[in-house]
Amino acid sequence: MSQTFKITSAYVASSKVERKASTSWCGSLEIKPTKNAKKVSGNWVDSKYKKASISKLSKGKKAITVRWKKVSTIKGYQIQLATDKKFKKNKKTVTISKQKTTKTTVKKLKAKKKYYVRIRTYKNVKYQGKTIKVYSSWSKVKTVKTK
Repeated sequence: MSQTFKITSAYVASSKVERKASTSWCGSLEIKPTKNAKKVSGNWVDSKYKKASISKLSKGKKAITVRWKKVSTIKGYQIQLATDKKFKKNKKTVTISKQKTTKTTVKKLKAKKKYYVRIRTYKNVKYQGKTIKVYSSWSKVKTVKTK
């Protein structure tokens, strides 16, 4: 913080000096919704949030059933499927808004295709007057082939 001093003739006569502080900031101040949050691909991600882990993947006819271990202290889950390891091709995202849910079936997939699946948790956080989702990091990727 820089400080500037202002001397006026009235104060000089009485040998007093008025001191005025300037509030200039050098650099940028990043405001975050949580202490450890970082913005990744347009979403807030907090690495300290509890992660979910996939316990079982079941294949079906053009469908996949995903089971995971329940995580307390969160709002919901986000599951992502894709046909490539980097989650770029044929990506499908499913959001589960109930914390107690531990199973979902994703339909309308391609037959006899290998899918990569991952899951993460989220919480709703008040941030700058809005409610936003802050996600955990992704779980380990698992694979399954549809029928």
